Amino acid sequence: LISIGNRYSFINDQAHTWNLQIDDLQLSDAGEFTCQVNSGPHARKIVNLNVQGPPKFEKPLPEETMVTEGESLTLTCSTSGSPQPFVTWYEYADQYEKRIVSHGPNLTFPHVTRYDASTFECIAEHSFPPTINMMTDVKVQFAPEIQFLEERLEVQKGSETILKCDVTSYPQAAVMWIKEGKKLFNSLKYRVNVTEETGYTKRLTLTIKNMEESDFGSYVCEARNKVDKTQKTLEVFG
Repeated sequence: LISIGNRYSFINDQAHTWNLQIDDLQLSDAGEFTCQVNSGPHARKIVNLNVQGPPKFEKPLPEETMVTEGESLTLTCSTSGSPQPFVTWYEYADQYEKRIVSHGPNLTFPHVTRYDASTFECIAEHSFPPTINMMTDVKVQFAPEIQFLEERLEVQKGSETILKCDVTSYPQAAVMWIKEGKKLFNSLKYRVNVTEETGYTKRLTLTIKNMEESDFGSYVCEARNKVDKTQKTLEVFG
């Protein structure tokens, strides 16, 4: 039974014609309406009302999604509308190019790797405009990985020697050289330098001036970020 008032009203535009007017039509108004005559011969007519509404996101995606390598990740694009919006996920190869990676509200990565880091866009659309979209940047953090150009280095006394340590990580790691349990700093003997090779990789170098017998031994390259700490040892001998 419909209560007349608020958004509902009857309009009698002819002697035997009654119309139901619904103002501010909403998706919840969809359904079955029955017109029934209660005086004289009883009669009724059923009308099914379908209400179309534009697509709408139920919950926003975060601007940035952080996940650790090896974990699973599901991005969810919750939508409403009538008819139910069709959802497509895109991945941006660069600022201008994107490719379709999935259809449906969920985009799932069962086992995330660093190569899954990218910008993803959810687009929802149906026959009733407008088309809507939202995006998130997926960042994949992973523990530092250390590589030496060579793990054993033969040098001559009196020479200047450069040790090189390449560290790959996200987020970027704090790096240092250690000898006999002590961190090495810039001094008359040592020069420590860090250069960035790529977005994920930096090179840590240690220059040892005027090599002496006491400079031979084990040098540890250490890298630490919020995921883990990694160490690797380089042997210097004469």
